[in-house]
Order: sequence, then structure tokens, then C-alpha cells
Amino acid sequence: MAKKRGMGKHKGNAFERKVSKQLSLWWTHGKHDDIFWRTDTSGGRATIRKGKRTYGQHGDICARHESGTALTELCTIECKHGYVKDSLADLIDRQERQKPTYLKFIMQATKEKRSAKTPYWLLITQRTGREPLVLFPHDMLMKLFQYQSHFSFFNLSPNFRLTIKVPDKKEAVWIAGTSLSEFTRWINPKCFILLHDKWKHHLARKRKQCYDTKNSIS
Repeated sequence: MAKKRGMGKHKGNAFERKVSKQLSLWWTHGKHDDIFWRTDTSGGRATIRKGKRTYGQHGDICARHESGTALTELCTIECKHGYVKDSLADLIDRQERQKPTYLKFIMQATKEKRSAKTPYWLLITQRTGREPLVLFPHDMLMKLFQYQSHFSFFNLSPNFRLTIKVPDKKEAVWIAGTSLSEFTRWINPKCFILLHDKWKHHLARKRKQCYDTKNSIS
């Protein structure tokens, strides 16, 4: 039986709403389910504006309450649902110049991160009938560990770390991931807030250095 037109989009929207609520509950330790929500047209608004930045509208999930901006300023969040015939294994056994679906997902998340000017990305995926997964840059995980010293990557079960070579590019991408339920169970939101504060402090210091240099030249 052929799928009805728009059915895939409706399922994607429902998945984004589900993820938004789950992230909200995690972020507030079970108190609120409305801190995060789908972006306007799920990232389309930022794309349509062609080069003009629309604050908070990159990716698929945005903060609807100021308490959540520490996460969305630090990470651009992409959601993908369905794709039952695709898997992470395609990243390992693909031929050299192939671009499997999950590689395209990662490349899109990286592109959105650059457009949004966030330092990191989160890619949340769910194949039909399977548990949601969350993928992220490995270096972000290492920095989160600085604020949660009792936590180890091995607390996350299942977990994975992969080095991926991107076709037509010299650099490799090192990613990590786990199930979304393990991610929200083991990683304290406070770690993201502390990492966000450190990143903002770094940006402010860079801006001051640029300002001082400009004034010294003039």
C-alpha cells in the first residue's frame, strides 16, 4: 500500500514534539515538558532566509523558555525519524566514496551547526520500531566529562565511538553516541550549562582581544 502524501512529514513532526518533551523533562529534572519545542517549520525558516541568521531557528529543536537557551546556544539539534533500511553500520562497511544516509545526517548537522554558529551539534534519530539514538561530536563528550568527574563513557550502555572519513574532504569526524534514554539518564544538564558558560566566556574574551588589537592599531 502506498504511503499517503505528507505521512512521513507528520511522523517527523510527531517525533520532534516527542523529543522536545523528553529533553524538557530531562533539562528540568522532570518538572516541565515545555522548555524546548519544534523550530518554526522545523529549520525551514532559517534556510529560507538565504544567508540571514534567524536567531534560535536553526535545526529542528529550539528553546521556548530562556532557561533552555544554554543547550540550544551550545548545540544545534537535528531530528531524523524512519529510515528503517539505514543503520550506523553503513558508516563502517560503505565503499570509500559512498555517502550513506547516516553520513548525510551528520554532514547536515555539521552544516546547521556552522550556520547557527554553535560549537556543537546533537543528532537524534529513531528508526521505525527501534529506540531513539543520540549522536554528537566526541570532543563535546570529553569536555562534558570535566564537569561530571564521577561519570564515565562506560556508564552509557549501549555506547559507540566512530571515526568517519568524509568523502571529498581531508579531515575525519570523530563522533560518539548512545540511546537517548541513556543520555538523559546519565548526563546531568548542569554539565551543559557549565560548558555553555565557559564557551560564552571564551567568546567574550576573544571579542575583547579583537577590540583591544583594533584600538592599538588605530
